[in-house]
Amino acid sequence: MPGVDCRVREAALNKQPVPQVHLSPGTETSATTPPVASKSWLDAIWRPPVLSMRELLSALVLVTGVPLLALAVIMFQQLVTHQRQATRDALMSQAQALAALVDNEIDTHMAVAATLAASPQLQQRDLEGFERLAKQALQVIPASWVTLADPAGQLLMTTLGDAPRPLPIRPRRELTAQAWATGEPQISNVLTGALTRRRVMFIEYPIFADGAPAYILILTIEPERVRALIDKTQHDAEAVIGIIDRQFNFVSRFPGHEEHLGTPASAGWRASIASAPRGFSESKTLEGRQSLTAYAPTREGWTAGIALPLDVLDAPIRRVWLSMGLIGLMLALVSFFLGHGLGWRIHRVAAELVETAGKVGEGHVVAPRTFPILEGTALSQALSDTSHELARRQTALRESEARLREALEASEAGVWSWDAISDTSTWDAIYERHYGFPSGHRPGSGAWIALVHADDRQRLVERIEQMKISRGDDIWDEEFRVMHPIRGERWMRSTGRASRDAEGCLIKMAGLNLDVTERKHREAQVQLLLKEVNHRAKNMLGMVLAIAHQTAAKDPGEFVARFSQRIQALSANQDLLIRNEWLSVEIHDLVRAQLAPFVDLAAGRVRLDGPDISCSATSAQSLGMALHELATNAAKHGAFSNQTGCVDLSWQIAPGVQPYEERFAIRWTERDGPPVSPPMRNGFGHTVISTMMKMNLRADVQIDYAATGLVWSLQCPAQKIIERRSAKSCKS
Repeated sequence: MPGVDCRVREAALNKQPVPQVHLSPGTETSATTPPVASKSWLDAIWRPPVLSMRELLSALVLVTGVPLLALAVIMFQQLVTHQRQATRDALMSQAQALAALVDNEIDTHMAVAATLAASPQLQQRDLEGFERLAKQALQVIPASWVTLADPAGQLLMTTLGDAPRPLPIRPRRELTAQAWATGEPQISNVLTGALTRRRVMFIEYPIFADGAPAYILILTIEPERVRALIDKTQHDAEAVIGIIDRQFNFVSRFPGHEEHLGTPASAGWRASIASAPRGFSESKTLEGRQSLTAYAPTREGWTAGIALPLDVLDAPIRRVWLSMGLIGLMLALVSFFLGHGLGWRIHRVAAELVETAGKVGEGHVVAPRTFPILEGTALSQALSDTSHELARRQTALRESEARLREALEASEAGVWSWDAISDTSTWDAIYERHYGFPSGHRPGSGAWIALVHADDRQRLVERIEQMKISRGDDIWDEEFRVMHPIRGERWMRSTGRASRDAEGCLIKMAGLNLDVTERKHREAQVQLLLKEVNHRAKNMLGMVLAIAHQTAAKDPGEFVARFSQRIQALSANQDLLIRNEWLSVEIHDLVRAQLAPFVDLAAGRVRLDGPDISCSATSAQSLGMALHELATNAAKHGAFSNQTGCVDLSWQIAPGVQPYEERFAIRWTERDGPPVSPPMRNGFGHTVISTMMKMNLRADVQIDYAATGLVWSLQCPAQKIIERRSAKSCKS
């Protein structure tokens, strides 16, 4: 049976169980026989669990407290039921109050419409006078307007100032026919107005002369006025409030008034209203939150509703539940500890003897004690004698172990051993820290191999199996990754040696474990740095080559001067980046480094204004070259070429809706220098401040050759510039 441990194979052939061996540090394996307790007639009837006196008393206290706890739960459940009903009643009161506000608003519009319908001007067919009267009456309900039509639907007048002229014929509506048929004013649902193409509601008021239809007066009800009614109500911040018409379309809604105006209410609410005009609906809102909606009808058939998410409604109840639970838990704990404490006197002697035995087991020397029980005194004397003997024997062992432990601690090496027969492991505290095992945890090889990285696991499993079947292969030396439960991925080096029995079968392995993560990281960092140096050297050589090509001139002397200046500007950027470990450069340091060779910054000829911004290495190189070219041009032709010229250099971060939408803007403005005119041709300087900025920073560049001085401005995504932003600002 290849691949099977020799002990397991032998046990299988003899049909005997494999012995289970559990080792712990510093102990020897020995065969023990479990103690046999004396039996009595009570043991034959019932075998109770083995508990201490403190545990029995604590259990008694808990058992007597269960009925009281059940009673408290029942009473609290009734309280919760009353609280929920009170919440529902309050929600319904709010809905009814909102419906009453809607009725009052409609009554106000009705009163205005009735006043206008009975006006003398209308009876005398004085439309101009009626229009003046209507405008005065509409001061009570601003934003509404009045339209007058004849029975055929031809609009005769309107107070709407921007209505198309001549006035059109309004479409025939069922509501108008109903108003003529009943002789009563009618209120519409949410409709699209013929004149404004906006969603509004109408009051259509029929007017008769000598018993015959004369006019139809149309008074609009603006949704904004209905929305204002919602603002007047006191409601929870999480509430969803809606007013819907007879067709279940929103007249107003909070939140999302404009978005939901004229759109259908949720299906659950519509179904509830269809079954009962007043009541509660537990359904999802348009936002998808499960809510409780209280709704009440208005006199005109509209419905006002207020919905609160169920999690908001139940939040106070959950808090009370939590408070009561904590109180109950505290009371239970108090009862438990009181019962636990009552048994202290009964088991004190046994507990002290157990404590003394534990100290002896830990290697302490104990003195004999006198107890009220003779057997306790005798046992205490025996424990004292044993502790002195063990102390003598263990002194030499501890000294040897101390020397070994000091060496292991200094090297951070963890000691481990694995019993191949019982598949049990032992190790020390350093090994536990390496793998993140709980203190005292002793799993088998399965738990250990589960922590190994998936890419290394199969290799180690195959290596272990190879050592089991290869009798001459006794050296274990492997490097692999493990997934530490707290520290994440770690590299380990495990070394050890196998122990075999007389037949050459693997019975045990023991060795050391080292955490080599830092060494692996240093090796990886060296490789990364080598690649980064190579990459940046290539970039630098490419930039120097581009500068050389663009600086080419007929005069060798001019070429050398211009080429040297640009290389010096690039060198200034490099100095700043090296000083900051190639991570970032503060923008005011970058500006001063580039402008210092051209003008005395302390003389006040350069004004800097902008926040402290840390530029990335890439953006610092591009901005530095552009600032150098602008300063060079100012020294030759612009503000730095005389004694009075000045430069205003400002920068800022424009916020966006999202962080990635922020924009970086920088502006160079020259003033009080010689007159400026556009150049006849564009040289390398123009390429640097325009083309290079567009390519490297995805920037928008504007160059204005104003007569008062050159103005150069740049805008680009802030993430192309910023490494990090400081809270300070730079003004000089």
